[in-house]
Amino acid sequence: MTAVLAMGLLLVAILPTVMMTACSHRGAYTATYLDVFDTVLTVTVGADSHEDAATATAAIHDIALDLHRRFDIYHTYDGLTNLCDVNRAAGSAPVEVDTDILSLLQMGRDIYLRTDGTVNIMIGALTAHWHDARIAGGPLPDPAVLAAAREHISIDALVLDPATHTVAITDPAASLDVGAIAKGYVMKQVQEYARQKGIDSLLVNLGGHVLAIGNHPDGDPWSVSVARPDGIPLSLTVTDASVVTSADNQRTFEVDGTAYHHIIDPTTAYPATTHRSVTIRVPLTHTAEADAYSTALFILSDVDGQEMLAAIDGVEIVHAEGGTP
Repeated sequence: MTAVLAMGLLLVAILPTVMMTACSHRGAYTATYLDVFDTVLTVTVGADSHEDAATATAAIHDIALDLHRRFDIYHTYDGLTNLCDVNRAAGSAPVEVDTDILSLLQMGRDIYLRTDGTVNIMIGALTAHWHDARIAGGPLPDPAVLAAAREHISIDALVLDPATHTVAITDPAASLDVGAIAKGYVMKQVQEYARQKGIDSLLVNLGGHVLAIGNHPDGDPWSVSVARPDGIPLSLTVTDASVVTSADNQRTFEVDGTAYHHIIDPTTAYPATTHRSVTIRVPLTHTAEADAYSTALFILSDVDGQEMLAAIDGVEIVHAEGGTP
């Protein structure tokens, strides 16, 4: 995958070769990629040259692409044991996995507790039916099938053994779906890469999770525009924080005039209807968990969401648009 690299505003394009314009001063350079996590990855870095920017953007893309393959639940890859392999081994022997997978799943267990089960990485048996319906464009999953699937989403079926680096799913009908936490984990790794390389001006957008490190090279905070379901853009300035949006206008399909989105409420087995969108801002210390928090707040009522946030420091609800409770 190659990318366009340009100075200035975000440029969404993929071309056969990398294109650059001359620059002799520190500026903001952007590259966009379309091959990770079924979404758009846009990287804007403050750098002194195109060469420095190209090195940074390519490295960040490599991080995202590598973790995309490791966390993929739909495809396997030669020479790599990933979450698809773990799901296929459900009910059988434990699977040896790498540090990133084990760390992601440990984070998922922690988030399950922090959100009182609202974000459950063992929801795969349920979300698989909605995924198939979305890909096919309908019909809706059979209610009896969904009810049966809800019997196989227990977090207790996930057994992690850090000593042996193994993962086991004890219920043969259960499976992982890490969609609510994977992008946050990726962004945390990008944040760590920036720290190691001394990158102090960086804006990364991975499918609605925006990571802002430092300021724009011109010295002002990064400007972020969030698309809302009501069509009114939400404009923010951000420094050293992540901004994450969960909304009902992403990954949708329509049946009989009604749109159905991909964020499933585990208590109902159907797409959540409490909110149309929720946007949060969190400090860099919460980058990894930010997607999970926005997902939980999207599903929960306002009262339950505030109760959850009472135990978490630094999470700010920037915007919440009500749905149909």
